[in-house]
Amino acid sequence: MAVLGFARSVAAQTAPSQETPAAAAAPAATQANRDWHVGLNLRTDFGTHPWRLDGGVRIRRFDFIVVVDPMAFLDGQHDLDLLATMEFAPGWAYLAGWRATTIMVAGGTQWQEKSILGLVVSPEPLAHGHIRAHFGVELDILWVKHGGGLPTKTLDFQRDALDFFNFGMFARFEYASKRF
Repeated sequence: MAVLGFARSVAAQTAPSQETPAAAAAPAATQANRDWHVGLNLRTDFGTHPWRLDGGVRIRRFDFIVVVDPMAFLDGQHDLDLLATMEFAPGWAYLAGWRATTIMVAGGTQWQEKSILGLVVSPEPLAHGHIRAHFGVELDILWVKHGGGLPTKTLDFQRDALDFFNFGMFARFEYASKRF
């Protein structure tokens, strides 16, 4: 009897799996799908410094990013971006966010508040997924600028309305942690 039981257990272990497709996909669903990342943000936009630092967290198809401006100590202008991307196809994502800008002027500090909309393309990562690049285009919409002893200006669709819209391109190069 013991030999028969042993033979059955060996046969069960070596037999082809009879799993359903849903059961076979279950381990993939439990794979790690989050990481953190830090990197360099390069820009063509004349409204911000050409390089800044960013960091964030990626959770499934969403990426939440904070971009800071270390060059603020040199000229008194600082941009802080709060961004989110949502991947809609492999390697392609929508971008949305908010940029708060401070500029030192003779009368004090002027604040500018902008929304950001864009599109991001990301080629395959390198170094087992730890080195990533993202390239994108964005539209910045300046909604209000105030302070610094200057009059408050808002987007009003008058003659100077085009001054409130700014197109730019960017590249982000980042190191990503092991997914967890």
